[in-house]
Amino acid sequence: MKIKNTIAISLLLIFIPTLLMAEEEYSMDFNSALKQMLETNSLLKSVRYEREKANYDRKAAMGLYFPKIDINFSYTHINEPITMDFNPLRDAMINLSAEAYAKGVVTANSSMTPYYNNLKNGFIQNADSNPALARSNFIETIQEQNFWSVSATVKQPLFTGGKIIAANKAAEAVYVASSEKERYTQYALTTELASRYYALRLAIKIVEVRKQVLDGMAEHLNQAKKLEENGMIASAERLHAEVAYSEALREYKKALKDKDTAMAALRNTLSSEKDILPVSELFLVTDIHEMSYYKKKASELNPVLAQLRANQTIAHQAYMKELARYSPDIFAFGSKNLVYKNLSETTPEWYVGVGATFTLFDGMSRYNNLQAAGNLEKKVDEAIAQANKDIDTLVEKSYNELLKDMEQIEALEKAIEFAREYLRVREASFASGFGTSIDVVDARLNLSKVEIERLHAMYEFDISLARLLEVSGLSDEYIKYMYGAKTEKDILTQIKIKETPLSLRKN
Repeated sequence: MKIKNTIAISLLLIFIPTLLMAEEEYSMDFNSALKQMLETNSLLKSVRYEREKANYDRKAAMGLYFPKIDINFSYTHINEPITMDFNPLRDAMINLSAEAYAKGVVTANSSMTPYYNNLKNGFIQNADSNPALARSNFIETIQEQNFWSVSATVKQPLFTGGKIIAANKAAEAVYVASSEKERYTQYALTTELASRYYALRLAIKIVEVRKQVLDGMAEHLNQAKKLEENGMIASAERLHAEVAYSEALREYKKALKDKDTAMAALRNTLSSEKDILPVSELFLVTDIHEMSYYKKKASELNPVLAQLRANQTIAHQAYMKELARYSPDIFAFGSKNLVYKNLSETTPEWYVGVGATFTLFDGMSRYNNLQAAGNLEKKVDEAIAQANKDIDTLVEKSYNELLKDMEQIEALEKAIEFAREYLRVREASFASGFGTSIDVVDARLNLSKVEIERLHAMYEFDISLARLLEVSGLSDEYIKYMYGAKTEKDILTQIKIKETPLSLRKN
């Protein structure tokens, strides 16, 4: 009786924290977990921002086709106004007028000839004394000392040798590469989610198995005590049962800790603060395509290959851009002053024109840059060739692992059937006093070992499938494979489970 109470108290202390934790858990199937991950995962958000940036860069490159219109404001202060002095012209004109006046007077009256110079000088003096003919009036200000203007300028590229076309194609390829990087990240996270989601599911099922073993060992220990009291077994048998119970308790506690570790990993992937109860069962798909199907899909859809193909386009357009530097740039331009003050009257209000630029010598930089771009393009070509081989090998490896997991599950199903029957027989023998505690313990441990191996095999199959679909570029179809697949319950119903008859159990 004392032993019963001790066992009950120890089990209660173990299960109370688990029951309290269960109140904070919430059930989530794999599809819901996938949706949450796609919405909350920080790594995926990061690559999405990268794709959005590439999209804006692509739109910015389109702007190179359009004219560039600028509004310019300038305010200028010069050391002194710019003037033009017309006094030499004024003096020359007055002298000519004075000579003409003197000649006219002398011609009209020959007696005035001796006074010719006096008449001329008098005319000049009268002209100089005239305010309208003052010397200051013949100094014209061309540009004031302070002036400002607001103008609009337009520049439209007409021919660039293909630079704008190359820039736009490269920007489009960068956007494609970033989109494929997002898809690669999403697929990798889908595999990670499958690994962690089903790792938690596996850990929970192992806890259940360890719990069954612990319950069985507790019942066996209780039964051994009763048989010892009745003199049907030796004390060594009871001691062996106690050791087996302690070992089962230790394994159960270890399984609980493993479950907590798996829970933390899944919460990290889902960016969740709450504990999660995975309700989607481990599954087995028997309808798998041929290996050639996945190899073909990988060559078409693998995001790594797609990124490399986009990088190939980027490298080629970089080569075309360097090649275009050997061509002149032809452009049209124009400008108009919109608002201004104190500008010189000689400054035009608007102008238009056509211009061209061409580099004659740049220290061989164009040639070397062109060669570098060509080698970069060859490098990407070789990387694509190698990636095709690597991915083809990876598909084959993942596919073979999937088949191996399927074969192991099938073999373990038969092993479980045998282990359950073997345990039933050993328990019946021990209850009748003909078997030993060691036989029962070994049989129960063997059953738990096979059950856990089968769960591990199903887990490995689910992860192998996720990896195969990831490398084939088909991770979006992972959930489709779950529909109609065999689950844990389906596999259990295929196994003939026989319980020990109640009549053979000693109370």
